[in-house]
Amino acid sequence: MKIKAISIIVLILLSGFSVAQEPEIGISNTGIRPLSAFSRNTRSVVEGNIHLDPEWKETILTFVERDKKQKYPSRFNLFLNVIEVKVFKNTYAVAWKDLQGAEVEGRTYIPLSDLADVFFGELLYAKDDIRLLKVFTLELLKANYNPALNTGRKYDEWNVEEKIILEVGGKPNVIKRKKDIQKALENTAYDRKKLNISSINESNLKELIDYLTNSK
Repeated sequence: MKIKAISIIVLILLSGFSVAQEPEIGISNTGIRPLSAFSRNTRSVVEGNIHLDPEWKETILTFVERDKKQKYPSRFNLFLNVIEVKVFKNTYAVAWKDLQGAEVEGRTYIPLSDLADVFFGELLYAKDDIRLLKVFTLELLKANYNPALNTGRKYDEWNVEEKIILEVGGKPNVIKRKKDIQKALENTAYDRKKLNISSINESNLKELIDYLTNSK
């Protein structure tokens, strides 16, 4: 009887150990992997923040081929283009290709695959076949230290760069000036519309989308 009781205790302990080593939804079948699996070798010293926001925030993740949503403390790693997630106090990561989307503090982020070096964007507005997004990339500012004047950067530095994307019919375009909007509308149902927009900002672009979709 003592041997049987000890065996049961050992099984319980092993079971607890197994659960503690894997996320609730399992690593192997969802794309959640150790952060080291996404590591990139770099020998140079680069300063600056590589996260969209360095703070860990509760994030709702929706995985590809899974309807169930999962909550994790997360932050967006722009250098590795992954979402870091905390699971039982350990840091793991999820690639954007394994996600349908992420929600944090009322904001929705979705994966993108049609832009070079851009893997996700914040969905600002969507109507019919037009979507307005904000995307984020890391810009490398090279060291420019001048020892004689003691000015400039001693090391390379990361800088987060934001861009506005207008996606029409599934085709994304970076919007910096009015002619970029005209280019985005070429060969679409909106290419003959007269554009009346004074400046490129989020509010004006939302109004433009309403105008385009309401007058098709």
